[in-house]
Amino acid sequence: MTITNQKRIDEQLVDFICKDNQISDRESISINDNLLEDGIIDSLALFAIISFIEDNFNIEVKNEHVISDNFGTIEAMRNYIIRTLRLQERV
Repeated sequence: MTITNQKRIDEQLVDFICKDNQISDRESISINDNLLEDGIIDSLALFAIISFIEDNFNIEVKNEHVISDNFGTIEAMRNYIIRTLRLQERV
């Protein structure tokens, strides 16, 4: 996946998180911020993000994949999306 596509995924995630959590300054969120630990989102918002990812990237997020390594930061979410899409291509 190209850097342009990676940035596009980052932007989609940031846009959704800002809209869903009523954050007006999208520049205040870094792709490396720990979203839950830093209080940017709560657990309910995480479920909304997972639903967004499933709907927009046509992937199924398995319960066992909902860990901070995959969903703690925007970068982690992006990497999870890319890995999952690549695995789907192999099937």
